[in-house]
Amino acid sequence: MSIDHDDESIDTSQEGNDDVIDIKIQVPTELQKASELSNTIQSSYAKMMAPVTRQQELIDSMTKSTRLIASGLSEAISESIQPYYRQLALSMSTGLGEILKGYRSEALESMIRMVNSYQFDFSSILSSSVQQMLSQIDFSSMYSALAESIKSIDFSKRINALILSETYSAKWFPHALSAAEGEVRYDFLEILESTRKSQSRIKKIDKLIFDYYTKSKIEALKKTWKRGDIPEYKYRVMHQAVQAYHRKEYAITVTVLSTIWEGLIYDKAKDTSGKKGKVTKQNFSKLVSNDDYDQIFADFFDEYIMYDCRSDAEVKEDVPGRNSSAHSFYNKYPSRKAALNAILFTDFLVKLESLNIENNTKGD
Repeated sequence: MSIDHDDESIDTSQEGNDDVIDIKIQVPTELQKASELSNTIQSSYAKMMAPVTRQQELIDSMTKSTRLIASGLSEAISESIQPYYRQLALSMSTGLGEILKGYRSEALESMIRMVNSYQFDFSSILSSSVQQMLSQIDFSSMYSALAESIKSIDFSKRINALILSETYSAKWFPHALSAAEGEVRYDFLEILESTRKSQSRIKKIDKLIFDYYTKSKIEALKKTWKRGDIPEYKYRVMHQAVQAYHRKEYAITVTVLSTIWEGLIYDKAKDTSGKKGKVTKQNFSKLVSNDDYDQIFADFFDEYIMYDCRSDAEVKEDVPGRNSSAHSFYNKYPSRKAALNAILFTDFLVKLESLNIENNTKGD
């Protein structure tokens, strides 16, 4: 027996058993294409949202497991991020509606009515297909816009403040990661989330920073030190100090760089009054403020670089103290960490803009 129903044909046959019915349904080509079109969407959507989801989860985890971020940070993140999520969802919903209009043809309507007439439950299949249609939409431009927006919202400033504070606590010049790019900042935050304040945390931070500042990266930094306000002979001195670091001659790096900083500071501050420790700190603070950097950079300079050191017992380990180097106060050979700190501080100092005379007279 043969039954014709629109574009469908149903064949039934009995071979000695009235209970056996073979039903064949030919699905229209358009519905097949709609289903095929939707098969890949979910994976694309998941990939697109993965970086945003990872960042949100990481921050949420940190606010629960540490005391480093105030409870207000979580609220700020939620308030800042949700409008972007809502906008993304609205845009996707609108786009999906337009797509469905194109596929909502007369033949498709006929097919749905036919299926319903046989009381087959295809509703779950159709629903799944609709959800998967999004995989065929290129959301790259939308994601790029969302990523740029995330970078500019307020919580990024809070995260940066956390990074500055924790690098300082680990005896790293805050510039070490504040200007870093790529995944290293997320890796740093994961260390904070997974550890308590301890030597173990500091060792992990040390390894992360050592791994990040490869020889090629340090050499790239050094090349930027050739500036109009840095005399060629001083650049040569700094270059040789960096080469000593690559040879693991850390004492040379620390001693040479730390004894050139004060001269650079007075040159950039246009101060010819004579070098004094207190004035040096004031001039450096002016340079930091003039470039709109956080006060924490000046604090590190006061505590770990220009600190008062009058004996071997007063030497602070792993930091390039200017006085301890200049007056040969050592209780052990300078560490790799002290040497890299010296290079990072030099990079920061060299790139500070010089003061004009008006700026240097303010507050004096």
